[in-house]
Amino acid sequence: MIMSDTSTSSWENPTLGLHGAVCCDVADLGLQQTNYGEKHQISVVFSLDQNRVDGKPITISRKYTKTLNEKSSFRKDLKTWRGADLTDAEKAEFNTEMLVGAQAQINIEEFQKSDGTPGTSIGAILPPADGQDVKADPEYERVQDRKPKTGEGEPF
Repeated sequence: MIMSDTSTSSWENPTLGLHGAVCCDVADLGLQQTNYGEKHQISVVFSLDQNRVDGKPITISRKYTKTLNEKSSFRKDLKTWRGADLTDAEKAEFNTEMLVGAQAQINIEEFQKSDGTPGTSIGAILPPADGQDVKADPEYERVQDRKPKTGEGEPF
């Protein structure tokens, strides 16, 4: 049997290094299987200041366990992004909606996928540059606004 890969992918990795970005979504992913068992996770999505070949902004996301524990990746990234730790009031009740529309600088790093191809990921989230005003992709539809696919209860 002869087989060939005829799939095409529109995925484009962003260039490595520091990029201006704007948070365009924070999505509740629910319970997900991780290397550490089942965890409630969220995804923070950014539009970058770099466009794909079709002219649309590149988006990139990072998954986090849904916790504000001081040792969590989410809390550490919030601290570096905002330049300060959470206040006592924010520790008691943090609304992730306040992140949507917030400017940031994102450091993009490269890693090797399990199939040997290069991938990119968010290495750090930093405060925005002075005067930065990155616009979100106007065609990006937030996860909470997506209609479920036929036969599915989740909008993914």
